[in-house]
Amino acid sequence: MSRLASGYGACSVIAIFIAHWLHCNPKLMPTRVQFESLILEGSSEWRALSNESSYCQNKFSNNHFDIEIVINAGIRPVSICTDRSVTGMFEVEKINLLKDMFSLDNMWETITKDLTTEPKNFVVGWNDHFFVLKLELHVSPINKFFARAKDCCKEYMRKFLSSNIVMKLEKEYKRGYIQLPYLYEKLQIDMSYMCLNAPSPVSSSSTSSYDAPSSFQL
Repeated sequence: MSRLASGYGACSVIAIFIAHWLHCNPKLMPTRVQFESLILEGSSEWRALSNESSYCQNKFSNNHFDIEIVINAGIRPVSICTDRSVTGMFEVEKINLLKDMFSLDNMWETITKDLTTEPKNFVVGWNDHFFVLKLELHVSPINKFFARAKDCCKEYMRKFLSSNIVMKLEKEYKRGYIQLPYLYEKLQIDMSYMCLNAPSPVSSSSTSSYDAPSSFQL
């Protein structure tokens, strides 16, 4: 990758770029070249946002913006559908303070029910990390394979993303060194369902600030 991709806190911006691309190309997945182009564009936009004083508040002193800030900046015409989004916690069964919280299994059951061939695109946020999750039903004679692959995404989040942090927090909790707000900060996971905004009416002489990405443009 080019040095132009540099952006230590750009993951939320890049996630929005990818989610928008998936909405514009619902039957496709980006190629490697297209992914690289999206990363470059997202990193460039992140640097531009970082240079705007209105975004450099104390909460984002490291310029690691959350999804809401990026969406409100209007860099791509997407928004969060709150009624189809879910929030929960990793490993609620291991820490007593979290026993009544929505677990990852609960979240997964919610977002995977009623799957159709129309993709569902989520931006997943956890511990200042963001990535895109695309879910869809594959109509094929090997549906069992896809069901197993789908569940692999959940296990990846559980065992790869959070396992080390969960082990450390579990030890600290048993020693009485940890409080609920800190657990929220480290274990809360948000799955934000992304919706494509309806295009605003413009005059024939107006031009858009960007074109909807297609499989041929990147």
